[in-house]
Amino acid sequence: MKHISIVGKFFIIMAVFGVMALGLTFYQSRQMLKVNDSYQELLDKDASAALRLTQSNRSLEIARASISDMVMTRSKEARARAEFGLNDARENFVRFMDLAIAAVPEQSELPKLKADGFSVLTDTCGAAIAVGRGATSEAELAMVQQLYLTLCQPAFAAISPRFTSVTEKLASDAEQKRADVSSVVRDTSVLSLGTAIAALFAVSCFGFLAIRAWLVKPIKQMVTTMKVIADGVSRERFAATRSDRWPGQYRSSRTTN
Repeated sequence: MKHISIVGKFFIIMAVFGVMALGLTFYQSRQMLKVNDSYQELLDKDASAALRLTQSNRSLEIARASISDMVMTRSKEARARAEFGLNDARENFVRFMDLAIAAVPEQSELPKLKADGFSVLTDTCGAAIAVGRGATSEAELAMVQQLYLTLCQPAFAAISPRFTSVTEKLASDAEQKRADVSSVVRDTSVLSLGTAIAALFAVSCFGFLAIRAWLVKPIKQMVTTMKVIADGVSRERFAATRSDRWPGQYRSSRTTN
């Protein structure tokens, strides 16, 4: 450092400060990308799966209502509309469950929930649907209604809370991930601000000491040296002046001394 010019030394200080600022910017960018990826994953996975599960559960409720219409109505047209609604609800249930499973494949409960829900629509309620499709007499209607009340209704009542439980779990996981992302953002902001303040303080202190060492101190030394030189020149001029005016006296005094 002793053989580096003052301009070079200040350039080194600015370069160090620039490297620190670049490192801080890189850290912030990496953390922001991490936050963005986390939020994107949150939207694409947990939130999407919770939404699809809600839609699947709603499709089950529509299917239950359609089966109920089939076993209660005596009109063939109304029964045909109810069966059309049942088939549409069944297709939507399978589609929404497949989307939920694709969003969170690590959730092992979802495939089983899909299989159980589909079984309710096809197997458990199959007899009531089959009988209700062609029921015409009061006895047949009474039988299909009994099948619905003893088989279908309890099955729907049992599976609905399972959908609610899994949906709440996904929502809870999503909330935890959201809290983790918020914590990362908060920590990044605090660390970035603290680092920036510390870097500014360090550069200011180092710059102050550098100016004192590289400028103020040399200038003071130069001033002191100039004063010494000036004092020496003044004494020589004074001695020369006395020698010119009183040469004998000046010599005798020098000899005596």
